[in-house]
Order: sequence, then C-alpha cells, then structure tokens
Amino acid sequence: MTYGRPNPYDSLELDYYIKRCLVNEGRYKGEVKRKLDEKIVEHKRKYRAELRRRNGKKYLYNNYGEIVNGGGDFDSYWQKIFFPGECWSEEEKQEFIEENWTHYKWSPYDCTGQIFTWAIDVFNVPSGVIAYIREAMDV
Repeated sequence: MTYGRPNPYDSLELDYYIKRCLVNEGRYKGEVKRKLDEKIVEHKRKYRAELRRRNGKKYLYNNYGEIVNGGGDFDSYWQKIFFPGECWSEEEKQEFIEENWTHYKWSPYDCTGQIFTWAIDVFNVPSGVIAYIREAMDV
C-alpha cells in the first residue's frame, strides 16, 4: 500500500474498473457517465503529466521528435515519439523508418546481446506525427 499522493495510473485503473462495473449493470449513462468520463479525462492528464515529469523532456534528435513515453522489460523496449505540427507523406514515413531501423547482424552464436529494431509504426494524427519504435535484445 502506498501512502501520500495517489499514483495517477492507479486512479485511472480504478476509473476503468468502475466504468466496467457500471456498463455491466447498465448504469453507465446520463449524469453518472458524464461525471465518470470527466474523471477519466482528469486522471489521464495527471498520468501523462507524471510520465513527463518522471521521464523529463527528451528528444530523438536535437530538440526534434519529443520522446513522450516508453517502456519495456529486460529484453525489449519501445518508445513513443511525437513530432508536433507535422504531417508526413507515405514516402517521408518510410524514410523515417529506414533512418531509425537498427538491423540485426547475423551471428553463429546465441545470445549476442545486440539490440535490433523489430517494428516501427508511424501515424499522422490531428496534432502532428506519432512514431512507435520497438527494439529487442538477442538473449
């Protein structure tokens, strides 16, 4: 149990649990729905602010391509990168993927520890461009 300031992620999880219960009971409507939806938005903002505070503002390039989130475990990692105000063509998306892809170098040995890219997804969104870069380690 944690004392002090509540964890924003825990608050968000609780909101979604309550929402599932209300939906299952058929009570997720009207004023209850409006109030819970407002709480979910508030807790999402707090959670995102906490992630930014904890991770600091980092960039993929020199002050370009803000890394807004990331995570993983011991042998894989992902990053979410935001390019505000951008809108990329399919060709520009493909260029980004090629420039940021780390290829696996074949080895006759197992568990080399090398890091390689296994996926990059790039999307235009209303406020800019979002890219997800997924990497893994040969273990």
